[in-house]
Amino acid sequence: MFSWSKYPLLRVLLPMIIGIFLKFNVVKELVPLHIAFCVIFFSLLIAVYLQRKQKILCLISSIIVSVNIVLISILYTQSHIEVEKLPQNINIRDKIAFIATVKESPTPKPKSIKLIMQIEKIKQGNCWHKVNCKSIIYIKNDSLSNQIAYGDKLICYANLNRIESSNNPKAFDYQRYLAIKNIHFQSYCNERQWQTIARKQGNVIIAFSIKLRNIFLSIFEKANMNMREYGVIAAILLGSDDKLDPELARSYSSAGASHILCVSGMHVGIIYMIINFFVKFLDKSKWQKILRLIILMGSVWLYSCITGLSPSVMRAATMFSFVSIGGVLQRKTNTYNSLYASMFFLLLFNPLLIFEIGFQLSYLAVFGIVWLQNPIYQLYKAKTKLGNYAWNIITVSLAAQLFTAPVAMYYFHQFPNYFLLTNIIIISMAGVVVGMGIAVLVFSFWQFAYKILAFVLMWLIKVMNGAIETIEGLPFSTISGISFSDIQTILIYLIIILFASIFIYKRKDYIWFTFVCLLIFFSLEIKKQMQLTQNKEVVIYNVKSGSIIDCFQGNQCLCYFSDSSTFNDMNFACENNRIYHKTKHIEFVPKANTFSFQGKDFLLLNRKIVKSTHKINTDYLILSGNNYYDLLTLKESVNFGQLIIDGSFSPYKRKNIISQCEDLSINYHDLSADGAMMITQFRR
Repeated sequence: MFSWSKYPLLRVLLPMIIGIFLKFNVVKELVPLHIAFCVIFFSLLIAVYLQRKQKILCLISSIIVSVNIVLISILYTQSHIEVEKLPQNINIRDKIAFIATVKESPTPKPKSIKLIMQIEKIKQGNCWHKVNCKSIIYIKNDSLSNQIAYGDKLICYANLNRIESSNNPKAFDYQRYLAIKNIHFQSYCNERQWQTIARKQGNVIIAFSIKLRNIFLSIFEKANMNMREYGVIAAILLGSDDKLDPELARSYSSAGASHILCVSGMHVGIIYMIINFFVKFLDKSKWQKILRLIILMGSVWLYSCITGLSPSVMRAATMFSFVSIGGVLQRKTNTYNSLYASMFFLLLFNPLLIFEIGFQLSYLAVFGIVWLQNPIYQLYKAKTKLGNYAWNIITVSLAAQLFTAPVAMYYFHQFPNYFLLTNIIIISMAGVVVGMGIAVLVFSFWQFAYKILAFVLMWLIKVMNGAIETIEGLPFSTISGISFSDIQTILIYLIIILFASIFIYKRKDYIWFTFVCLLIFFSLEIKKQMQLTQNKEVVIYNVKSGSIIDCFQGNQCLCYFSDSSTFNDMNFACENNRIYHKTKHIEFVPKANTFSFQGKDFLLLNRKIVKSTHKINTDYLILSGNNYYDLLTLKESVNFGQLIIDGSFSPYKRKNIISQCEDLSINYHDLSADGAMMITQFRR
């Protein structure tokens, strides 16, 4: 049974996580440090006093300590959230000069180079002001920009545009995603707007690891692989996923094997075992063991740096570090405590890591395997080695899937039905592919062996890709369109934990708690279904290319859009909202200028001038096409209740339209600034 005394760090970790979530999602204002420290100091004094009294007072003391840890976690997270520190009186809509350092390896795009940069100075007038904020800078792709490397310092002259959220319902929040990484601005520079002023200004270890990764990538490039195979080995072994074929990546995701394309604990474990094998002889004295520890930890963390320090890799590297330290100290390590300790230290390093999907999935998978794999494994005894191997993979896959599926369905709205078949095939092959990839790198100096190993590696990846595409092509390979709320996702985890506890710990009293959770879950689902059945709603989305309007009635959707260019933006802007509405049928109506829904009339203007002998009456007038509009003249032809400005307008033209609206007292909604518009009130 569970006991707090066995897992002391968990008492600190849980309130720490609560504090991080509260700060990022609830406590938006800065907490005054002097007030917070006074509260913490005096409440801890009270906790120490109560600790010496009765048992009930000891419980109150523990609660006070936990609340203080939550408050400390809020303050600590606050210190890691970089606010947009720019000098006052700077108009970021104007081009400005700034000095910035490249903080990550550049990412090539078809027409540009994407750089993550730390802006250090901004020029205001004749003075340079120190700042501290991150930005994404896109630089035109040419021979000069291709020479930019990690650690280079550039001076740029361009617009610094604040990254805004689209505020489309249920859509992926790109602004929040980048804010977690403390990135708040983006910019574009052509060949005349930037210049390198210094090189190699970054961290020496990271610079070395990036250089090493580029050398390894070049070794695989020389192996004459197809881009599909090269992209897979680059992602699996070196964490370079920007070279993956998009269609192949989608097949891996649909088959439930996308985790193979990410460097994870398995890869770190292989590196750990290889290095451990070669340094196993260093165990005769205390100093030899310390040297062995340094080599092991150095190798694991160097590999982690080479692969980009993804959350799953950092988790595995931290856990292996604790295991190695425990081995030197000759202490038996508890797997759960190693798991909690690794999470604690990573969150201490960067509390915002908790919001990374990879971080969440990695820890949930490991916790599921550690807790549930052995109890499931004991349910059946295989009679052959092959059967035992297959059963072992099945139990690991089941345990991991039970704890990752709810979060995966919450974020990605799909579930791979053949995940067991996928894992039996892919896990078996992935280890061989990783091992063969390492062999190709090791023997790259010997051309004869290199060519043979590279040829074998290429065909191994071909077979693996073929297996994935075959599984993905099977009937009913994926359940898509899944939509759960936050509360429902938490309830699913409670049901899994309670149900597993009934069998593992023989706690029959948990049956009632499980039943209550199931009842609440299905009650919420039935309530949602009833609301959606009666739902009548119009959603006008915020997209840069034009206007997209969804008219929902029950599980039917009628979609109007301004022109074909907006069709490419539909999935990103609309798909999650359509999944939430459990839409079964969508009818597309392109280039519609006028339409009605539930008694409301809509007029969409897109490069067309309204010319009519009589005045047109409409409830909503949608302006599109990035054109200049004279609203005074327009009002002579159209009588409208509300004006909607879509996302296709440039800042200057949008400002002009808004200025006219304010002068003429026109009721307007700016999609770019205010987000998507939802209309739910209709005439009966």
